[in-house]
Amino acid sequence: MNLMTTKEAAEYLQLSPGTLTNWRMRKFGPKYVKNGGSVRYTQSAIAEWIQSRTVDPNIKQEPQSIKPRSPSRAEKLRETLNLPRVPRGRRRSRGCSENLDKSS
Repeated sequence: MNLMTTKEAAEYLQLSPGTLTNWRMRKFGPKYVKNGGSVRYTQSAIAEWIQSRTVDPNIKQEPQSIKPRSPSRAEKLRETLNLPRVPRGRRRSRGCSENLDKSS
């Protein structure tokens, strides 16, 4: 069993080591071995992960379902306090219309 560091695995996958680290935190990407504080990847785990991500264009695949976005902390707080939702969009700058009216 050949173990690779995060840097070596990232080079093999043509990714940055930070991407692999982020994926680990999000429970995504190839399986890894953790021993104490060190993280190692096996070549077989990387090959298995690549195989699972391989798409055959000749086979019709079901579209992946899109997970609904979970509410942000602000949205949860707004709902808890029963506050109205502030619409997003174009914001008026303060005082512009007053200055234009006076100069005319």
